[in-house]
Amino acid sequence: MNIAWFVPDIPYPLNTGANIAIYNRIFEMHRRGHRIQLFTFATPDEAEMAGLEALRDVCERVVVYPKLGTWRALVKFCITRTTSLRVLRRPAHQAISDLQSVLGGQAIDILQVESPITTAPCLRQKGRGACALFYDFISLAHEEFQRIAQHLSLASPMKALCQMESKRAKAATFEMLKQDPFDCYLFVSDTERQTIGKAFPYLEDRLITVPIGLDIDSFSEAVSSAPVSPGKGCSNRLLFFGTFENPANRDGASWFATSILPLILKELPEAVFMVVGKKASRYVGHLRSPNVAVYSDVDDVKPYLAQAAACVLPLRGGGGVRVKLLEAVAARKIVVTTSLGMDGVSFRPGKHLVVADTAEEFAQRCAQVLRNPELFRRMTEDAYTLLRDEHSWRALGDRLEGVYLSALERIRS
Repeated sequence: MNIAWFVPDIPYPLNTGANIAIYNRIFEMHRRGHRIQLFTFATPDEAEMAGLEALRDVCERVVVYPKLGTWRALVKFCITRTTSLRVLRRPAHQAISDLQSVLGGQAIDILQVESPITTAPCLRQKGRGACALFYDFISLAHEEFQRIAQHLSLASPMKALCQMESKRAKAATFEMLKQDPFDCYLFVSDTERQTIGKAFPYLEDRLITVPIGLDIDSFSEAVSSAPVSPGKGCSNRLLFFGTFENPANRDGASWFATSILPLILKELPEAVFMVVGKKASRYVGHLRSPNVAVYSDVDDVKPYLAQAAACVLPLRGGGGVRVKLLEAVAARKIVVTTSLGMDGVSFRPGKHLVVADTAEEFAQRCAQVLRNPELFRRMTEDAYTLLRDEHSWRALGDRLEGVYLSALERIRS
């Protein structure tokens, strides 16, 4: 198949859940012999740091369009009062023209569009032959922003901004779905697929879940062989990792450090909360203390996973499936998370993961894990087995390829 892939951000390096999901889907289609053209957006700095050569290794063509800086987009956001900030950062006029040329003049079998996107109403205006159009909800942006806003103070300017972004993103998503310009809509989470299915029941048979995956064996081996740094005992370390440009991760780290960790320290004074990830110093560096270690922009999270007694996902916002959850399970770590943190996966509370939703309960569960980790070993093995069965990239590549071929067969018949 010839696949044109339209992506809002360069899906490399693999330091966010969206990048990991998109890149690995592209890689799996390339590995199966399919030909791929990639269309994406970036600021000059992002394009310079992205490692485009890695994408050119798996794509026949990579086209990068300019993305507006945050402040320029914010000015437009305040002026327009209707368009979401994510869309405003990506002026799509040239991209739309190029995509229509590709669809009209080349033998494209699949157009895969990752949200957010403004091209949806335009794509059916020109002949597309027998090309199948796919739209991928990596997450429901309006729900992400609404959850973030719930945990911000009334005095925070970010609260109003998130509420406005949520309202605009929802309006754009629902308007696009009313026009129904795509043949199939992909989701990484069954929960989010069901949300859209309830709002648009006539689309139910074209809403398809293809979860996020992981290269499980290589990741597990890399963690087991990673060096463990000196310091306080590993049996006391609780790890939270991710990209802290994501407001949901910032909120989770702050909630744990200020509301949960003090309760743990009353029982276990030697406990250490490790916060690891992209831009950690910039966004959560103020949380540093004798019991909170912040490691920013690390080259590899695996050594920190190796030295952690357990992983925590104190998430109260965000959306989609958390790659950090899959990586923690692949590392055979006990995972303590909120109900939202395990959204979109088949893991079950009590069997695969430890789940708590209040600060008091979360602290109690973490203390139990640190005191008696052996009681949870069966849980980590059961979670690892389920991960291998449902979240390997090869299995998910087979699934995505099957979805593509079924859609093409339906259209061409």
